[in-house]
Amino acid sequence: MPVVIDAAAVAEVLLGSPLSAAVAAQIRETEVFVPASLDIEVLRLVQAAEDDGRVTSVAATRAANALAGFPAHRVDVVPLLADAWARRANLPVDLACYVALAARRAIPLVTADTRLAGHTVTACELVLLA
Repeated sequence: MPVVIDAAAVAEVLLGSPLSAAVAAQIRETEVFVPASLDIEVLRLVQAAEDDGRVTSVAATRAANALAGFPAHRVDVVPLLADAWARRANLPVDLACYVALAARRAIPLVTADTRLAGHTVTACELVLLA
């Protein structure tokens, strides 16, 4: 079954974190969809991990370089904006964009973003890996 995966989960994979195996298991041999904004969001997370000392500069650079090759269908965000904005009362709009994409495709959202844990998401199935 296809899935949407968020930036937090992709960053976990690219950085080889302890969650990377769980994320990889969720996306193995399936079609993956992401909003096109994913790449810049992942770079922000990789930079934060480097800045916080969670990963070395070498590991961060390796992750940043691998991002372009991450196997996912990058979907234009413009058609998702109104839906994401409409969800702003319940979700930060960056996360709402992933929910909007998953809801439109009627597929699960795989996330490692703990901000979603405190929100009720009914528009799609949520697979929270934390």
